[in-house]
Amino acid sequence: MSKQMIRIGAGCSVDTTLAWPQMANHGQLDYFVADYLYEAGVAGYAAELTSNPEAGYSTEFVGPELEPWLRSLVEQGVRIVTNAGGLNPLGCASALQAVTDRLGLKVKIAVVHGDNVLDILGTGRKDMFSGEPLPANLNSANAYLGARPVAQALAMGADIVITGRVVDSALIVGPLMYEFGWSWEDYERLGAATVIGHLLECGPQPSGGICTDWRDVDFSNMSFPIAECFADGSAILTKVPGTGGQVSIGTTAEQILYETTDPQRYLMPEVTCDLSQVKLELLAPDRVRVTGGTGVAPTGTYKVCCMKQQGWRSVVSGCLSGPDAHEKAQRTAEAIVKRLQRLAHAAGHGDFIGTSIELIGSGASQGARASAYDAREMVYRIVVDHVDRRAVEPLVRVARAAGVSMAPGTAGLLGASVSPLMRMYSTLLDKARVPVYVTLNGETVQVDVATTGAQEPPVRERPAPLPKAKPRADDAVSVPLVRLAWTRSGDKGNLSNIGVIARRPEYVPYINAALTTDAIRDWFAHLYASPEKARVECYEFPGLHALNFLLHNALAGGAVSSRNFDTMGKGLGQQLIEFPVAIPHSMAEVLQ
Repeated sequence: MSKQMIRIGAGCSVDTTLAWPQMANHGQLDYFVADYLYEAGVAGYAAELTSNPEAGYSTEFVGPELEPWLRSLVEQGVRIVTNAGGLNPLGCASALQAVTDRLGLKVKIAVVHGDNVLDILGTGRKDMFSGEPLPANLNSANAYLGARPVAQALAMGADIVITGRVVDSALIVGPLMYEFGWSWEDYERLGAATVIGHLLECGPQPSGGICTDWRDVDFSNMSFPIAECFADGSAILTKVPGTGGQVSIGTTAEQILYETTDPQRYLMPEVTCDLSQVKLELLAPDRVRVTGGTGVAPTGTYKVCCMKQQGWRSVVSGCLSGPDAHEKAQRTAEAIVKRLQRLAHAAGHGDFIGTSIELIGSGASQGARASAYDAREMVYRIVVDHVDRRAVEPLVRVARAAGVSMAPGTAGLLGASVSPLMRMYSTLLDKARVPVYVTLNGETVQVDVATTGAQEPPVRERPAPLPKAKPRADDAVSVPLVRLAWTRSGDKGNLSNIGVIARRPEYVPYINAALTTDAIRDWFAHLYASPEKARVECYEFPGLHALNFLLHNALAGGAVSSRNFDTMGKGLGQQLIEFPVAIPHSMAEVLQ
C-alpha cells in the first residue's frame, strides 16, 4: 500500500557543507536529494574527461562532504538520490562503494545511465535555439533523462540512487511516483510532482537563498528546504527548525519562476508541466502549501546537452585604490591586454578569440542607471580566450607586472585561472533512440520508458490575461518595483528570465501596465551590442499573480562561455527592482 505523505529534503552542490549535517541531524526525512549538475558544471566534467577518462563526476560527493554524515542517514533509513554522477555515474558509484566499504555500511547503490548519446547522436543536427549546425567532434552529448529510471531503481531496493544527466526535478519526481504508486499516464500528478521537484532542485533558494527580501534572512545558518509531499499531489514546503533562512510566499514563488519560460510548456521527459495555476498558501511561519500544478502528455524527444571545447580561457582580477581609481583600473587592464597580445603575436599564436574587461565597482553591469561616484577602490577583471593554451597562460605573469610598472595604488592580484573554454549546444533526439538503464548489485536492466509523443505538446487554453490599470495623472505616485513585487532571475542557455511576483494581488494591474516588453527592452538595453538582437517576451502566471520576462541573447553566450562575471544573469532581477511604477496615492499611503 502506498504512503500518504513522505518528507523530502534537498541540498545542492554549492552549499552541501550545511545541507548534509542539517538533514542528517534534524531533517527526519524519507529522502534526501542532492543536485550537483548545472550547465557550467557539465562543461567542467566534459573538460575533465578529455584528460582523465576516470573523472567526470563529483569528487566532493564521494569525499569529505557526505562521508561524516552517511552513517547517520543510512541508520535513519533515509534514501539518497543525486545526480552527482555527472558524466560518469558508474565511476561515481564505484568511488562511493569504496567509501561505504571503508565505513562498514551495507547499502545498495543503484546507477541510472544511458544519457551519454555521443555515439548515437549522428551528424547534420542543429542547435535548437540558434539554428547553428552542431560542430564535429563534440566532447560530450547527454540526454536529459526523466524520473522513470529513478523510480525503478528505488523499486529494485536501492538505498542510494546515482544518476548522470537527468532533468533536475527527476530526483524528486522519481521518489514521488514510486512511493505514491501514481500512473505514468496520470499527467496531473506528474505535473504536480514536477512543481515540487522544481522547488527543491536548487537547494536553499526556496527557503530564503538569494531572495528579494534578503534582510529578513540569516545567511550564517541557512536553512535547506523540506517538502512534505501528499498523495493528492499537494505539498507543504518548510525547513529545518531552529535554522536561518525563511519559507514564505515570496521565497517560494521566486523559486517557482526561476529558470522558467512559458509556464504552460515546462517540458519534462514524462510530462508537459503547467505552472500557470500554481497557488501558494501560508499556513504558519515557514510553512507554505503548494497546489495547482498539473500537466499534459510529453513530447517524444529528449533535450540533449552538448559540449565542445573551443580553446582556452585565462582570467585575472586585481584591485587599485586612491583617487581616479576607475580611470586607473581601465588603463591598467587595457595595458595588460595589449602586452599579452604582443606576446601572443610574437610567438606566432595569432589573434585571440575574444577579450573582455570589466570594472567591478564602477556600476558598468547596470547600464545607464549606474550611480556616478568617485570610487576609491576598483577591481578590474580581464578575460582572454584563444585556441592555444600557450597564448593565454602568460596573462597572470603580465598582470603581476602591474604592481611595479603601471598605475599608482595598484595592489596584488585577487585571483587568476586558466581553464578549457567550452561552448554548449542543445538539440533534440527521439526517445526511441536512447536506451535507459539501471545497474544495481552488478545487474543491469533496461528501463521501459515511453517513447511516443507529439513533436509539440498539446495546445492548452490560455488563462484570462492579468488586468492592467494606470492611475489618473493627477493621482499618480511613482514607487520602485521592489515596494510592490519580488523578483528572481536566472538562465536558460543564452536566455535570461526575470520573474516578477506581486506582493499583493491588487498590485498586479499597475505592475502589468508599467512593465511592458518595450519598457523591459529599454531598461536592459546595455545587455545588447545591437538593438536588433534585443528580443523580449512576457508570460503570465495568474495563480502566483506574476509576470515572467524572457530576455533572449542577453547572457553573452550563457553560463558556459560568457565572459561576463554574471554568467547566469542572477543580478538582472536586482537591476529591475528600481523600475518606477505608477500607483494611486491611496495605495502608496498604505504600502508595507
